[in-house]
This record gives sequence, structure tokens and C-alpha cells, in this order.
Amino acid sequence: MTLDVYRGDLLARAATFTALHDDELRRRA
Repeated sequence: MTLDVYRGDLLARAATFTALHDDELRRRA
């Protein structure tokens, strides 16, 4: 696994986590 693929995977996970977190905040507001 190259570093670029690894970095892309981390970015994808971070984006998914952020989207879920934003959704959670919107639900509470």
C-alpha cells in the first residue's frame, strides 16, 4: 500500500466522520 492510498483512506474516513458529526449536531439544534 502506497502512502498516497493510505492518505486518501484517512481523508475519506475523516470526511465520513465529519459528515456524521455534522448530522448529529444538526439533529440536536
